[in-house]
Amino acid sequence: VAVSMAGGLSFSSVPLAGGFLIAAAGYQSFFLMSAALTVIGILMFWLYFRTPRGEYRSEAERAC
Repeated sequence: VAVSMAGGLSFSSVPLAGGFLIAAAGYQSFFLMSAALTVIGILMFWLYFRTPRGEYRSEAERAC
């Protein structure tokens, strides 16, 4: 239930916030914000997954 509610809130809040941003500042700022959020998401994903979590560690590293 919580996952469905969080998904529904995010799917409804993004267009709402985007509509307000477009009305206030125009489409260019909306697309620039979207690009910036995409880059931030990519960097967060890369930072989290840049080190192996155990599937590629050697036997010597697993013993520690």
